Amino acid sequence: MTIQKRGQTFYLRKRVPQRYNRVEDRDMIFLSLHTDSESVASIKATKIWADMIEACEAKMPKPSSAWRPPAIWPRSAASASSPPIRSPACPVDEIVERVEKSLKPSGRVDRLEAEALLGGAKPPRLTVSRALERYWTVAKVKTLGKTEDQIRRWENPRKKAVANFIEVIGDISLDEITTRDLFKLREWWVEKMGDDGLSANSANKDFVHLTSILRDVCRSKEI
Repeated sequence: MTIQKRGQTFYLRKRVPQRYNRVEDRDMIFLSLHTDSESVASIKATKIWADMIEACEAKMPKPSSAWRPPAIWPRSAASASSPPIRSPACPVDEIVERVEKSLKPSGRVDRLEAEALLGGAKPPRLTVSRALERYWTVAKVKTLGKTEDQIRRWENPRKKAVANFIEVIGDISLDEITTRDLFKLREWWVEKMGDDGLSANSANKDFVHLTSILRDVCRSKEI
């Protein structure tokens, strides 16, 4: 993650992946992180970038059966969490400011930008794979002070736990997970232990990692 300090403030500066050129007209993202602390800036930048990727993925064209209301790349670090325009907490001057932000350089309105800034866009579904991506930000404090190798060894079993769930159940939305899914995953582990000669400890650790990821992400998003 690229952060730069100008004066007393750190900024996020990162090039937009070519994959999103069709839905994002900027080549480079440059946002104020509103802090003079490098460690805080690093954490905020990681979270903001993850939110941007998630939002832009939702904005990409999808088959009609999988269509979801689009989200946007925030124009500022705060725009991703802007309250709906209908909220009593949203004064007139803020509404005007949001309308101005939705304008393209040509003066025309960016419809997708306007929908998100004015409260018309819903957030993309939080799937299990996306939950893992968000978890790295939520749990970043757990990796502070670790070496690159230690972080890799910390991440791998968690990646494996999510991969196992997706293999058995699918990359479904968190709000679609049921007790039946967890029983199905347990049955898969019982069979795997018999076939591969694994101990129950392997399955237990896998479940611990999976539930920890889902719990922490849900708490962070107040689900």
